[in-house]
Amino acid sequence: MIDKRGAQDWNRIDISQDWQVQFWATKLQVSKEDIRSAVETVGDSAADIKKYFGFVGQGRWDKAPSKAPPAKGGAHV
Repeated sequence: MIDKRGAQDWNRIDISQDWQVQFWATKLQVSKEDIRSAVETVGDSAADIKKYFGFVGQGRWDKAPSKAPPAKGGAHV
């Protein structure tokens, strides 16, 4: 049997595809329901979903910096 799904568009999250919901839930460390809710709230753009969950930067998986004060000894500037 030939797979006719075609290439995956990693810029969009298709919540009708359970494997995509599972992939993004695992990648962002949230529940599948959180992914579905986020898509309903901000749309299916992967970049918007990452921002919604606090990830910053283009293509980066770093969480946004916390509001915690700098460690003792001063911060690098």
